[in-house]
Amino acid sequence: MLDEKILYAVGGNMNIVDNQEALKVDFFNIKGKLAGVLTITNKRVIFCNSVLGTLHSKEISLKDIQSIDKKEVSFLGIGKLRIKGSTETFVMDISRKGIIEEIEKAINRNNQEKEYDNNISSADEIMKFKKLLDGGIITQEEFERKKQELLEKIK
Repeated sequence: MLDEKILYAVGGNMNIVDNQEALKVDFFNIKGKLAGVLTITNKRVIFCNSVLGTLHSKEISLKDIQSIDKKEVSFLGIGKLRIKGSTETFVMDISRKGIIEEIEKAINRNNQEKEYDNNISSADEIMKFKKLLDGGIITQEEFERKKQELLEKIK
């Protein structure tokens, strides 16, 4: 996608699991784990890995993320991170302190930027309709109705 920007990327072991599975920390169990790269963009979270030269990927759209939770087991910051989407859930082994916070910040920063952009767009639209009102192109009632619609989008 042309307007997609990479916000964060990290390598690690990942499970793609059922959405109902409990979050357990077990570094010694490698069953079902895939080594690959977790990438966060301004649009989605992507996990890519390669098996016998064939690239595989799964993704969760940022708007479909239902929850992000973690389970840390030591002061070193090792543990698990779960990103739960509506259809996919990624569970990643975390082996370095700070990764969980960095991933959460990347996702939250993107969500805040979208809210800011929506607020600016609505304000611009209200100004355009105000000019139409001042120019006599629309009525006061039409302006008020459109302004209310745009203000509702911000909430």
